[in-house]
Amino acid sequence: MSYKRRNYSGLFQGKPVNRFQSIPGININIDTMKTIGSLYLLGPFLRALGVRDIVDRIVPMERNVERGLTHGQVIEQLVLNRLNDPCPLLHIEEWAEARGVLELYGIPPDKLNDDRVGRALDAIAPYENDIEEAIVLGVLSRFGKIDTDQILWDLTSLSTALEN
Repeated sequence: MSYKRRNYSGLFQGKPVNRFQSIPGININIDTMKTIGSLYLLGPFLRALGVRDIVDRIVPMERNVERGLTHGQVIEQLVLNRLNDPCPLLHIEEWAEARGVLELYGIPPDKLNDDRVGRALDAIAPYENDIEEAIVLGVLSRFGKIDTDQILWDLTSLSTALEN
């Protein structure tokens, strides 16, 4: 399987088209335009699930805040990327700039470089099961009565790993 590389930095360069300029009596100047996609809707959902708080509670930081972001903040943005417009870790910073992460979440894109994301993933790896359990228990308690007999655990990645 091959990955088609996207050129994120080239998507939003140049002056955006001002669709309001042809409407008489309306004078709107557009300096920057960013496509936020579903990030505006996904952020509150992840906060309701408590992803950031759960990661920050379970995964201890070696320092109070490394480069200004907690592991929970980084993982939350990585989840948003995977749900919105997945790209390689190398391009997370460009994705964050193009999608308006600073404007939506107050996180400067340069703080989401591939090194920082990689360190957060390394930090949470030993706690993966604890984080998953806490999120599932949070969903079960927050969103009412969910019949756990009806929950399907997707073991695709497990079966793929076992086949190799």
